Amino acid sequence: MGKPRLVELDEAKSQLDDLLRRVTGKGETILITQDGRVQAVFLPPGEYERLLERDREKPDTLTTLEAIFELNARIKARRGGRPLPDPVDVIHEMREERDAELAHLR
Repeated sequence: MGKPRLVELDEAKSQLDDLLRRVTGKGETILITQDGRVQAVFLPPGEYERLLERDREKPDTLTTLEAIFELNARIKARRGGRPLPDPVDVIHEMREERDAELAHLR
């Protein structure tokens, strides 16, 4: 898909047939503007269907949050209720271990 074509609303009204041919025949995307702001988008049908399918595949926010809370509960249970260590401390410890291993190679 190439760069979308910008068309002012007044021009789009007079060229609707041509714009539809460009979208359906050539697969172009047309952005309809008014006062320099995009007001509408003409997409090829296949591109529109692809966007709809992508949205259907994405979990909604509530489902994502439920999964996060479930994972959090499983982690807490596995750790016996102990909190997770501070990520900064973990990274610092891992760097120290790496540096010690590299020191033996020299």
